[in-house]
Amino acid sequence: KPDEIATWRAALREHYLPHVLAIAPAEGATGLPEPLEKPPAKETTAWLCAGTQCLPPITRLEELLSALRVS
Repeated sequence: KPDEIATWRAALREHYLPHVLAIAPAEGATGLPEPLEKPPAKETTAWLCAGTQCLPPITRLEELLSALRVS
């Protein structure tokens, strides 16, 4: 949902996160690099990764901010 994605991006912009790269491919985007080829979800979902290791999908903004250790 574009409005929810905008809310998540705004929340991330409130914090100094030089190590974070937020990417929101368009729904139905094809030909993405392998690390961005995530399964479609019915709700806004974040994948927090470092190197080649990713946490389980995150579907709540509060959980994402907690995982990023921001208050």
